[in-house]
Amino acid sequence: MAEPTYMELIEKLDLELSKISPTQCPGLLGELERLKAVVWARVLKSDMPSEDGSAQMQDLLDIPDVAKVLNIPKSRAYELSRQQDGFPTVRIGKYVRVHPSVLDQWVKRQTR
Repeated sequence: MAEPTYMELIEKLDLELSKISPTQCPGLLGELERLKAVVWARVLKSDMPSEDGSAQMQDLLDIPDVAKVLNIPKSRAYELSRQQDGFPTVRIGKYVRVHPSVLDQWVKRQTR
């Protein structure tokens, strides 16, 4: 049996949504946002070229992880993520992520 296409999954989900009560909708929306972030992370990972030209599969860092890597307070890491000259970020809905290699490049540019 062949795997269903994403459109077949969407159609199935559309049919199932009619069975959900309005009180369950806020929780469903939260889960859909989570799934959206997961899908974006997969797309972004597959687009990142490695040194040998192949796709590089590295996990994106969240801001607390960036703060640990840089050994700075989380509040400063959040501030740097919002600044024009701060490190480049990937925004997926309300989520902010940083690719480790991009963070490394940014740190090298800060070195004097």
